[in-house]
Amino acid sequence: MPRPRQLHVPGGTYHVSQSGGTYRPLFTGTHDYDAFANIFTGLTHKGQLTVHAYCWMPESIQFAATVAEQPLATFMQRLASAYTRHVKRHTTVAGPLYRHRYRAALIDADKYLLPLVRYLHELPAAHALDALATRTSHAAYSSKLSDPCVDRTRVEAQLQQHHMSYAALMQSSHMNKPHLFRRLGKGGPRIIGDAVFIATLPRAARPPHTRVTLEEIIRGVVALLALDIESIASKSRARELVLARALIAWLAVERGVCSLTKVGERLRRDPSTLSITIARYRSSHPHLFRLDVLSALQPLA
Repeated sequence: MPRPRQLHVPGGTYHVSQSGGTYRPLFTGTHDYDAFANIFTGLTHKGQLTVHAYCWMPESIQFAATVAEQPLATFMQRLASAYTRHVKRHTTVAGPLYRHRYRAALIDADKYLLPLVRYLHELPAAHALDALATRTSHAAYSSKLSDPCVDRTRVEAQLQQHHMSYAALMQSSHMNKPHLFRRLGKGGPRIIGDAVFIATLPRAARPPHTRVTLEEIIRGVVALLALDIESIASKSRARELVLARALIAWLAVERGVCSLTKVGERLRRDPSTLSITIARYRSSHPHLFRLDVLSALQPLA
């Protein structure tokens, strides 16, 4: 079975994790952490990656970052290759350095960036690791120490919006949501956010929802607009029917139910005509062209 394609959303914020292999820990001492920090910082600048927080432990790395146009996959590939070269120069241990491909979840940063920062900074204690055996961005926030690996701007802005200090964040029960982030990886969520957040994502980034059918969408739109279902595929060009067909087609395509061609076959309309009417009515009826307009359909999250 092919691996699922990693989600790339320019401007998206991710929780990223990668574990070491069975032959050697990722980090065996200060020299490894320093080398990794230099590589990491250089690549974040080149890849226009904004790192909000991180935790590096002997067996794994985790961090929160916002990407630009360059996919996270490109950054992680370069990071893994560069650090592997460093390790191979300083050890005779054979075998892969990493246990598996990196794992990442796209998060709704407005809701979950602060809880994720807390989670990352509490990881060493959760794993009963001495602070000297790990590296985190905790000191950059708690003591305002300079750390080239992390950019505090967005997190501190959110703290101000919540009228909260960093110390209060680390004590707040409301911001303590470790269950959201522990399942990162195989079997865990690829997106951490509600239906409203998912609806803002590009179509290709949304998870498929095949349980919803085209017929369910048609029945929902017909009921919403108080129309006769028999007339939806008729030859009538009444304005309300044209609107309904456009809304049906848009919902079917945006929800990943079927193609515009399939909708055209069901509604007995040319796909290009449907495309034109979608553009027209999305502009004049934005309150209808929403992925959550039909409350009876399966939600996106």
